[in-house]
Amino acid sequence: MAAHTRYFETNMGLENQRAHPCFLTPEGAKKHPERIYSDHLPILITVPLEDGTSITIISFNLLNPTTHSGLHDASKNESEWTSNEQTELRYQRIVEGLKAAIAKHDVSIVLLQEASNEDILFNLLKQLGPEWCIQISEYGLISCYNRNRFAISKDKPATSLFDQGHKAHAFNLIELETSLPLSIYNVWGTHSEFPEGHEKR
Repeated sequence: MAAHTRYFETNMGLENQRAHPCFLTPEGAKKHPERIYSDHLPILITVPLEDGTSITIISFNLLNPTTHSGLHDASKNESEWTSNEQTELRYQRIVEGLKAAIAKHDVSIVLLQEASNEDILFNLLKQLGPEWCIQISEYGLISCYNRNRFAISKDKPATSLFDQGHKAHAFNLIELETSLPLSIYNVWGTHSEFPEGHEKR
């Protein structure tokens, strides 16, 4: 998905500086809102399991339209950098990209942050289909898993956590084929330039 946001310009002045090679510059984002996905890169990771198999996970911060965008002028508020129509189209692009990545990389779990907008939920339900369970947290987190491979643990209920700005949705799965228990944490932490030990919370 990040590859679709590549829009190379000559680095001349602040308006043409980019935070990452895969991101639009502020000027490019202003001219081409149809190329915006998020101001975060999606993370694709494969985790080895005890039984010798593995699970592939996508984690992606979707950039809530009511918060500051890292792709735009910091002085602009929400109404100036996006519109409801642009947000709806952006979420469609994101979910279409997620669906393609799931198929290409055999993804079993999708963890989304800054995902409190109803449009993203509507698109997930429409695109992913009934084989995916979609769990919604009260703190703008959406966690999805493939029902063909996993079931939610009945012994350990899901929990939502909020601690000093760090948001987390914790849930427990059972792999259907092996009965292997898994604990999954969808975390949306606050940014810091210093090591805070967030993972210990």
